Amino acid sequence: MNYILNLLSRNGMMRVGDLAEHCAVSDVTLRRDLRRLEADGLVFVAHGAASLNPTSDTLRVGDQYFISQQQLVHREEKAAIGRRAAELVQPNETIIIDTGTTPYFLARELPQDYSLTVICFSLNSFIELHDRSDISLIFPGGYFHSNTLMCESEEAQALVKRLRASKAFLGATGIHEQMGVTSSNPFEQKMKDVAMDSALTNILLVDSHKFGVVQSSYFAELHDFKTVITDSGIPDKYAGIIEEQGVELIIAESTISV
Repeated sequence: MNYILNLLSRNGMMRVGDLAEHCAVSDVTLRRDLRRLEADGLVFVAHGAASLNPTSDTLRVGDQYFISQQQLVHREEKAAIGRRAAELVQPNETIIIDTGTTPYFLARELPQDYSLTVICFSLNSFIELHDRSDISLIFPGGYFHSNTLMCESEEAQALVKRLRASKAFLGATGIHEQMGVTSSNPFEQKMKDVAMDSALTNILLVDSHKFGVVQSSYFAELHDFKTVITDSGIPDKYAGIIEEQGVELIIAESTISV
């Protein structure tokens, strides 16, 4: 199993047949192993190809990062945030969905038959929405980052700059009172910047474990967002800071497991 994860980490998305050849096993055996990894939340399988699954937190194994089954405890909070964010979406809107684990759950929860236009940067959100007949999907493309399933490029930035959206739903991996809103991957910064500049309203989707955390790539301040949606574990200190800055705070209640 670890060999499969190492291959996907090094090569990004791979065809099932190619994976089977590298592992020296039959397609049937490889698909069985992939089903187990997918059930554990470690890989993402669609259309005859597999990749590391970024819909949960990551764990360092040797020199590689993998999705951590041990941290799937946060999935329920992220799913609740995604459901609450979906309630803010109106029919016939154009929205932007950022890369990241929590924005992905918004893509999963978008209402049916809303005739939306969705701009997204991550392959997981794209695959989630690609067969929705009620959604016009814009995927700017570019360089593929296998650890996040994100695509980005100067051409993608230019495209998003020419577009306009009513709402942009952004993710983050750190929110700090002094250091601002940050992400752990520098390549995300410019796409987040153009997304925020192209939207009328910016909404931050982040689970409560990210408050008080500082990551390497700064891209915004809390007051750059109209709304922050998080879960009930948010520290009182940060709830107060958000209120003081005139930003709407929405607490998403977890009601079901995912």
